[in-house]
Amino acid sequence: MIESNLLTAELDTPLPEVIRLLDQSRQAHAAGCVVAVDQGEVVGIFTEWDAVRLAVSRTVIESLKMTDVMVRPVITIADTELHNPLSVLSLFYHQHIHHLPIVDQQGKVLGLISSNSVQQGLQPTNLLKLYRIENILDTSAVTATPDTPILQLAQLMTDHRVSHIVIVHQASEEQTIPIGMVTAHHILHGWLQGSNLEEVEAQTIMETPATTLKPWDSLWLVFQEMQQRQLPCLIVTDDQENLLGLVTQFNLLQILNPAEMHRYIRNLQESIHSLEAEKMSLLRSHALELERLVQTRTAQLSELYEQLQHELAERKQAEAALQKANEELERRVEERIALWQQANEKLQTGEAKFRNLVEQTNDWVWEIDQTLNFIYVNPRVEQITGYTAEEVLSRRIFDFMPADEAVRLTTVLEYVVAQRESFSQIETVLLHQAGHRIVLEISGAPVFSSSGEWQGYRGITRDITERKQVERNIRKALTREKELNELKTRFVAMASHEFRTPLTTILASAECLEHYSNKWSEEKKQVALQRIQGAAKHMTDLLNDVLILGKAEAGKLEFKPIQLNLQEFCADLVEEVQLGTNSSCRLNFTWVGNPIGAWVDEKLLRHILVNLLSNALKYSAEGSRVNFRLNCQDDIAVFQIEDHGIGIPLEDQKCLFEPFQRATNVGNIAGTGLGLVIVKKAVEAHGGTIKFDSVAGVGTTFTVCIPSQR
Repeated sequence: MIESNLLTAELDTPLPEVIRLLDQSRQAHAAGCVVAVDQGEVVGIFTEWDAVRLAVSRTVIESLKMTDVMVRPVITIADTELHNPLSVLSLFYHQHIHHLPIVDQQGKVLGLISSNSVQQGLQPTNLLKLYRIENILDTSAVTATPDTPILQLAQLMTDHRVSHIVIVHQASEEQTIPIGMVTAHHILHGWLQGSNLEEVEAQTIMETPATTLKPWDSLWLVFQEMQQRQLPCLIVTDDQENLLGLVTQFNLLQILNPAEMHRYIRNLQESIHSLEAEKMSLLRSHALELERLVQTRTAQLSELYEQLQHELAERKQAEAALQKANEELERRVEERIALWQQANEKLQTGEAKFRNLVEQTNDWVWEIDQTLNFIYVNPRVEQITGYTAEEVLSRRIFDFMPADEAVRLTTVLEYVVAQRESFSQIETVLLHQAGHRIVLEISGAPVFSSSGEWQGYRGITRDITERKQVERNIRKALTREKELNELKTRFVAMASHEFRTPLTTILASAECLEHYSNKWSEEKKQVALQRIQGAAKHMTDLLNDVLILGKAEAGKLEFKPIQLNLQEFCADLVEEVQLGTNSSCRLNFTWVGNPIGAWVDEKLLRHILVNLLSNALKYSAEGSRVNFRLNCQDDIAVFQIEDHGIGIPLEDQKCLFEPFQRATNVGNIAGTGLGLVIVKKAVEAHGGTIKFDSVAGVGTTFTVCIPSQR
């Protein structure tokens, strides 16, 4: 039990040297203390715990000596008292010490006994194997987190008078996991290395435990672990590795205390005597009970034998009946199997027919689950939507719709699905995989399990895109037919009105010539002929307008561009129009730009300008001026005709370019309602545009833009 490496120091030894001795002693597995001697006699002691206390107080150690810090008086033991190890153990236990110097009769130090050497010297194997850790577990372990500074650890050791602190990870309020241990030696070693005790954290110096013990482990295991790993204490955890406490060398010494050992042995002897008495009483009781049970069992076996003989006879009869029933059952099973096979063949045939029907139909057959995701689609889905069956499965129909249509269909189906009702012929729009829209007609019915639980919907979807297009074409045709009927009505009304006057003129003039030609002068006859010619020309112009409009509507309006000098063409045209009218209005023609070399259809351009100029003169007040402006730009010619006439009412402007339509304010001014329609068609044949700006009672300005290059 005596330590072989006893460290001593004189009273005037510098404290830093004493602390280095302590650090070296721990590395050599020595006692962890330095004994102060004066002329060979023990006068004090300095331990690792004392060094930690100095570190906490931040004492400047360079100027201190052994005599300044040593603990005194020192408890010692004479070498003559070492014959009884248990008395040494008792001294450790009652005095709460970990180091005991040995002195001779003159007080000279001979050696040292530590709690570690006592533990190694005394090995009461059987006693330690009987005790469990839970009998001596110290649950008041001092803990700290890995980021705790070393100085704070030293303070904790000083406050709680311990030489070890468990470093834990606090996983939760109920879970504290030990991850390491810091001893007084670790702090002493860090101090000697010059570490900043306020900044260095516990996790940098802690010793990670190789294993932890459980409360039900024996103290013999504790003893072996301490000797093998040279540790003063071990960590104890539960099944979830939560910290329960510590077991220390002092706890082991407590068990090895003679009084404790005598108490345990006495209790053990009393338990053995009590168990032996109980065993004898139980044996006697069991013998009597066993004899009674044997007699009862014998009687029961006799009765059971007779009963078995009777049951055996009945069993033979039952086996015969069972054999007959089994043969009958086999026959019925064979019949039932044959019927099942027939039904199964019919079912498979019907299923094949149904599947073939579903897969060959022109409609998209589908089934959706409770979340409205597709769980089955037939091959027709790819022909209708462009998506394969794999691309459609596990997705919803709304995923293939435009956003606005998805919202609309969701609103429509929301109530139907909530009520688990069928729906029929709901029209919707999907986006084809190629990007264009398709119109579909959806019908479906709810699906229920055998227990009545709703599982989704089954139904069909039909592509009605072509049908909808046909319907639109029919509606367009009906609209066109209606427009044509209205056009015919307007044409008949116009023709009856426009042809009546010239025909009346021709008829009246012809009758006058027939009856009075011999009485009229040549001048008067010439006037009548001119009336007939003017009426005929008016009717010819009207028919020409109708023919031109018919060609334009049929897309047969000829466009033959030639190069023209627009300035000369327009000047001649102005003079022609001015001479051919009886109006007192004056045409004012101006031009800018380069008018030479423009490519236009002379006939169509003449029709455009003559019509617009004639209208400007016809609907302007007498004596007013009509402005005709030509602007020849790089590749476009702009014709602008401005009058100060009656203007066009706002409500008539929207249908100004429709056939046989005239403004409501024209009064008795002659016209067919075809001129502007033909003008617009001629402008469009050039690839140009026509627009106007008009205020009733103020005047109208028409602007025609025509490309002038080929």
